[in-house]
Amino acid sequence: GRIFGNSAGSATTYKLSEQVLKINAFISHNWSVRQMHKYLSLVLHFNFRLAMLATFAVMISLTAAGSWGHLPTYSFGTTIYPRGFLARVLTIPVFLSVLCFVRDVVPCSMFLGPTVFLDKTCIHQEDGAIQRQGIEKLGAFLNCSETMVICYTDVYLTKLWTVYEVASFLSLHPVQHVRLLPAHAAGVVIYSCVTLYFCDMLALALQTTVRFYYLDSFVLPLFFHILACALRHAARSRVEMYERLSSFSVHQCSCFLDSDRA
Repeated sequence: GRIFGNSAGSATTYKLSEQVLKINAFISHNWSVRQMHKYLSLVLHFNFRLAMLATFAVMISLTAAGSWGHLPTYSFGTTIYPRGFLARVLTIPVFLSVLCFVRDVVPCSMFLGPTVFLDKTCIHQEDGAIQRQGIEKLGAFLNCSETMVICYTDVYLTKLWTVYEVASFLSLHPVQHVRLLPAHAAGVVIYSCVTLYFCDMLALALQTTVRFYYLDSFVLPLFFHILACALRHAARSRVEMYERLSSFSVHQCSCFLDSDRA
């Protein structure tokens, strides 16, 4: 996610790109939006299925190993059969680790991700002549892109450049090829996973140390209260997004250089 830290590019960032015949996703975003918001939205979009597969594989492996008696267990109240706990400890960390870091850990030769267009790496940011050629060929990039992935925030429809990108893409592709990623949605998912994990670990720790077996009755309402607050904030953001879309006017958009309006 470091590439989203700022808009300053160089010959080094340009070398990260390569010539391809097809682009899987054209990433449309605003550099004024926080790096973490865009990073979480994109990893959730591109890595979610892989993270779920890895999590299910770990859960199945732990279940099989536990049923064969190869994993530690603990007694729960008056139940006859002991319980395993490694699945509770490892499931969410595995999911979040694969979600956020799988592209950095797995060698590219073993796992090829999608080809994407990112302005900072695909358009030269220092050589003016090459930069002009890249900007003039933006329509070709859009035409060769299968989908457009939009990192949407309140800023998106206020910038003329991103509005131009999405309008140009829709003139070449059906609207079904647009993937809208509201920044608040990714935050709710990650925040919920982390909150659930810490609440569950608190319950597990007290169950195994002080033998307080009914802590779930106290922890789960706390988790659902926090989750409800996060979902309420997300719902408000969604309503504001639709209101902004309904009142959109291109004349209200701003651009970095006024000459870009020409």
